[in-house]
Amino acid sequence: MDKTLRYAAYAGIVSMSLWLIKFTEIFEGKGFFISILLRTGILLSIVIFYWGLKSLGEKTQNRIMKNTAYVAIIWMTISFLLWLISEETSLIDSYLSHNIFVVLSIIEGFIAVAFGVAFLELRKRYGSIATATAITGISSGVFMATSILTLDPIKEIVTEGSVIESIRIIIGLIVIAGFLLSAIGLLLSRILIVLGVVILYKASKEF
Repeated sequence: MDKTLRYAAYAGIVSMSLWLIKFTEIFEGKGFFISILLRTGILLSIVIFYWGLKSLGEKTQNRIMKNTAYVAIIWMTISFLLWLISEETSLIDSYLSHNIFVVLSIIEGFIAVAFGVAFLELRKRYGSIATATAITGISSGVFMATSILTLDPIKEIVTEGSVIESIRIIIGLIVIAGFLLSAIGLLLSRILIVLGVVILYKASKEF
């Protein structure tokens, strides 16, 4: 049994559990300390999970998975630091904060697509679960990329008085579609982690 892969699978489960707690807002209003503990737990567990994918990429000679895992770890760390700065300082206002996190969401979409392609290379080794993971990753990335439609400069067109009403309505619908599709992408990205946990667990028994 490969302990790195097995622990990474467990870390993925922990990450999903903490994310569900955060998503349901059980500790909403309990203070910044609780919030930062929760987010730190998510960061550490997902980094261990990605490190497991890096290890799996090395063992299967899957360079895309290995390199994407490195990028994902960097992306996750930057996201956490930007959240901390936006919550605790006035260096990033709400307008800039929203647009920054939209860009980070788009980057997450590219990461999900890359992982999808990487898992596709493992379909001969892990069969249908690898194929399902690949499809989920690619679909998640495409949907998350639509969050670009929710950037504030685009939303401002909707409230711009000089813009023709019909154009404002169309752009408004596009913005709403962006929110909905990116939400679907976020959900799929969590399903991607669950499927990744299954593959890591299977791989831990193989190596």
